[in-house]
Amino acid sequence: MFCILVGVSIFLFFFELGSKSLEIKDARRFAAITQEMMQDGNWLVLHKHGEIYMNKPHMLMWLIALFSSIGHQVTPLTARLPSAIAGFSSVLVVYYFTKKFSNQRAAFIAAIILATSQRYFWYGRSAFPDMLFTFFILLALFSFYLGYKQNKEFYV
Repeated sequence: MFCILVGVSIFLFFFELGSKSLEIKDARRFAAITQEMMQDGNWLVLHKHGEIYMNKPHMLMWLIALFSSIGHQVTPLTARLPSAIAGFSSVLVVYYFTKKFSNQRAAFIAAIILATSQRYFWYGRSAFPDMLFTFFILLALFSFYLGYKQNKEFYV
């Protein structure tokens, strides 16, 4: 079941991820900010068309820049890759989290429902910070649960 879940999730989140252009205005904005960040080398204070941009957290732009550093240019694939990885990782976290409560079948069903939910799937294939927020919140909840039930070191 786990292999089926991984295969379906990889297909959903990564198949033809960079085939379309960045048609959404916000995604184009994040890509432009990242391109400007890579050109001027300032990773702490982000700029959009020369003006300071402080509306969103920096992590998405940092991850886009990390993936874009290979080709030295932001592409639709490198802009969407952080969200796709976070979406895929969140499905795995839900699987393991549910498996702690119930059996493997219930964990598979919960994870596959999450992966195939329309909005979740859409955000997982878009260049938005929402998937990163979702992943880290799920990871924090899972760590809290493990710390509460098993080992207090997970609280850290």
